[in-house]
Amino acid sequence: MMKKFDKELLAAFLVGIAVILLSLLLPNKSYGNVGWYQKPVQCASIQEVNDLMAERKQVPLFAGVGAVRIENNPYTHPFIAFTGPHDGSWHVVEYNIPGGQACVIGVGDQIDFTAPDWYEETFKGLQQ
Repeated sequence: MMKKFDKELLAAFLVGIAVILLSLLLPNKSYGNVGWYQKPVQCASIQEVNDLMAERKQVPLFAGVGAVRIENNPYTHPFIAFTGPHDGSWHVVEYNIPGGQACVIGVGDQIDFTAPDWYEETFKGLQQ
């Protein structure tokens, strides 16, 4: 019998796969005026970041390919969302494989697999 966390992890994995497939099948659209912002991120060699994920007992939750821009050149890089099932922590890592570098884009805790409910409640007044 699957535990609730196992079912939620499986559901999140399947949603991640669906997002990846949709991003490959649907045309790329531009939404509004996207700006460049300064945000601190932690970067190191791929091995150092992978070692950090292992040290923090993070396991891959889902992966996708994202569009990034380095200076004025567009690239696609893999992103992996990790989770610590033992403590509800999470990390999002961008991998620049040709550059031999990985960057931790976000770190947090209180991972929540009921995000669609929270999202709907939080943003229902903003939708047009």
